[in-house]
Amino acid sequence: MKRRINSLFTKSILCTICTATILCGSFSYEGSISAVSAATTDIRVSDEEALITNLKAANTRLSEGISSGMINDSMYKDVKASLLGFNVKLEDMAYGDFVSFDSLTEELKTTTNLLNTQIDEILAGYNGYDKFIIPLERDFCMEEFQRFQISVRALSKKGPSSTLNTSSVIMPSSSNKVGRITVRYGRHTYSSMNQVEYDAVMKIVEEAIKDRGTEPFAGKYQAYFFRYLDGDRKTNYEKRGVDYIGLHVAEGSIGELVEAGVPRETIIKAKIAGDVALLLIRGSVDPRNGKPNSAYDTLIDRQGDCDSDAQTILAVFDALGFNTAIIGSPNHADAIIEIDGKWWDFTSDSFLRVDMTQALKRKDIYIHTRPTNGLPIK
Repeated sequence: MKRRINSLFTKSILCTICTATILCGSFSYEGSISAVSAATTDIRVSDEEALITNLKAANTRLSEGISSGMINDSMYKDVKASLLGFNVKLEDMAYGDFVSFDSLTEELKTTTNLLNTQIDEILAGYNGYDKFIIPLERDFCMEEFQRFQISVRALSKKGPSSTLNTSSVIMPSSSNKVGRITVRYGRHTYSSMNQVEYDAVMKIVEEAIKDRGTEPFAGKYQAYFFRYLDGDRKTNYEKRGVDYIGLHVAEGSIGELVEAGVPRETIIKAKIAGDVALLLIRGSVDPRNGKPNSAYDTLIDRQGDCDSDAQTILAVFDALGFNTAIIGSPNHADAIIEIDGKWWDFTSDSFLRVDMTQALKRKDIYIHTRPTNGLPIK
């Protein structure tokens, strides 16, 4: 994937990143969080105070909106953005590097109270888009708060001085629901707008998997995939010959999986999933307006771009038991699949290794849709 990650997300395809993963349920924040560092600098404290100030301003705006009965989605977006600022800082630091946890504690309690405030009565007076998007953004805030709690817990394990209280964190949903949608795999909705869309997507995916069957490889190059797994290589043959071409195709598809030592049966299973995903994506038309963002758009409306195609890939690989996620940038989205403990990009029938540690250090790359298993990407 090294050759790909340098150009990842630089495609000129016009697309709009639309977050798909949300978390429902109430949560609470209790106690003081502290991590002491003897090497604190004024610059670091100033930076942390700026983050706290931003969160306080976002909390104030949301509080005023709720009190007046005049809320909008941007109020929750501001809170989410403030929490994201803390998460970015927390996820890439050693124990003790963040020194302002005590100052943050009270503001987090305010955030907790605001996100737990019921807004159904306010929303009763709203119609259309606002009635849908406001609770959705509230759920996104809850997810970002959960990410914060996970980051703090991980940080607290790096040193003995923490007085972190984790007895009360975000509570998991009582059922596998994301918003009003009952989902099957993790928190993945594949950007479906409602249960009808989600069910339609999963029905198509399941039928396609059934139709594909369990035959290890398909198509005219089937035999060459087996030969590649058995150690045969194109370099054993004359260029442009039938054997050379067949093994070249196999190498381009599963070569990096084989090089990485992924078990034979896992490679076969991943290839089956890839075959189904490509079959379902094939035939959709990119309207070049950035609107397609769900698997439903690709599978039913037959309009697709990087967002909707990535969601379709997730639906297929999820259904076959893989752990999946989407990474995004300002102008692109890519599905990634965890195979044998490592992350892989799947594009145009090729599995390419992704070094997520390096990828997420880039400021223009972020986790668009969290992994199926809910754990942080490493």
